[in-house]
Amino acid sequence: AAPAPLFPLKKRTAHGLALLSGLLYFLAFPGVDLWPLAFVAWVPLIVALRGQTPRTGAALGWTAGFTMTMCGFYWLLEMLKTFSGFPTALCLVFMSILCAYQAGRVALCGWLHARAADRGWPTNVAFAGAFVASELLFPLLFPWAYAATVHQVPPLLQLAELGGPIAVGLPLVAANLALAELLLARLERRQPARRMMAALAAAPLVAALYGFVRIPMVDAQTRAAPKARVGIVQANMSLMGKRR
Repeated sequence: AAPAPLFPLKKRTAHGLALLSGLLYFLAFPGVDLWPLAFVAWVPLIVALRGQTPRTGAALGWTAGFTMTMCGFYWLLEMLKTFSGFPTALCLVFMSILCAYQAGRVALCGWLHARAADRGWPTNVAFAGAFVASELLFPLLFPWAYAATVHQVPPLLQLAELGGPIAVGLPLVAANLALAELLLARLERRQPARRMMAALAAAPLVAALYGFVRIPMVDAQTRAAPKARVGIVQANMSLMGKRR
């Protein structure tokens, strides 16, 4: 008898991979700043999405998004306690509700990817398109962009002048897709699409090259620009403290 196909993965395994993606996303983000993980954080979710229905794709994306936001927005708990005066347990409930909503961005990405792949789109194009659409279209209370994972790497940020955070994030996604193709090829016991992998892996290198060329140019413009001094004060007072 022929062996059972590996994909789509069983739901428990797929959700485990989605959870791992959420953790890697969080670890790459400002605060922990393990920015090299930005090149691999999407890989587990991409593998988990292989062959899934749009409904399951949305659920997997939500698992990744909820994990990432609950970890990444850890400061919400203390903020809610300080400014609301509510007990910790109730603040945790409010935080969970907010993060469940914010996770909808990655859920939308998973749904769009699975739906496009189900309709015959190339999977890499489907995921890249779903990433762009979810970052552009999903309304967030506390906005963020995947580009923030490389905020400490100026050469990778310079594409922002051409296309904003999306232009910075897409080369990172391309690297993830290249690694995912290598992993999927091994799991499916086939030869990887080497030319496609090379093209995808080249995207962050091209972005970095552009950055190395542009940074000296921008620095020269900055030195020649007029100067101004700006001061910012944030009170950080509690809700009742303001009234006292």
